[in-house]
Amino acid sequence: MVAVLDKKIKYMNIKVAQNWSELTDKQQQEIAYLYLTATEDNFNERFLQMVYILFHGSNNIFKTYRLFKQVPISKLILYGKFLTGIPDLFSFPEVNHLRKPGDRLNDITIQQFSVADTLFFKWRDTGEEIYLRQLCAALYRLGDFDKLKLPNVATITDNISINKMYQIGMVYLSVRNYITNKFPKIFPKPKSNTDNEQLKTVKAKYTPFSKVITAMAMDERQPLGTLKECSTTLIYDFFPTLEESIVRTENLEKQLKS
Repeated sequence: MVAVLDKKIKYMNIKVAQNWSELTDKQQQEIAYLYLTATEDNFNERFLQMVYILFHGSNNIFKTYRLFKQVPISKLILYGKFLTGIPDLFSFPEVNHLRKPGDRLNDITIQQFSVADTLFFKWRDTGEEIYLRQLCAALYRLGDFDKLKLPNVATITDNISINKMYQIGMVYLSVRNYITNKFPKIFPKPKSNTDNEQLKTVKAKYTPFSKVITAMAMDERQPLGTLKECSTTLIYDFFPTLEESIVRTENLEKQLKS
């Protein structure tokens, strides 16, 4: 947290987060909702709301009100610049009675990721909150991941606030961005006609990972074993092996063309 340096309010001792991880839990939830439901038409209005939440988080409402009365908004929005980019939140919030995903999804299998990622794609592609609700149920667990237990998990996750669901969606978006940067062969960057990161929506044809898992298991080399063994492989073991397979295929195609 840093103090706002504007001379007019130096005496007010205003504090403000400098990055996503310094936001309070309440700020993350409120900003996640605004961030993930923003459109090109309402983005400027939503951004101003996010900046207000940014300053109000660690300061009382009266201090925040005086701040916005005394300091031009053109100066205040500079402190919220980080809110216009891809978030860097990697730890999922707790949900009572459920096991949350590990940081950066470091403890989930490719089968669980396949279910969650398909729901994430449907949510971002359609904007329908039913898929966000299902995504939350797919990410949290009662013990080990089991598709048959998803309805039981949903009876718990469906009762959390909608803002917290958006917070979970925000963390997944952040982790997914980390994964796509780490494994570019698997997740090639889609082309976009907008410069606003938070307004970019994946429109490319999506291939469910269930098909990828099956293809890996049917490979004559079976680098990750049978279908069952392949499905229960942790994602950070699965993705490097898949990338190696993609590179091998690319090299073979080059040799055949030469």
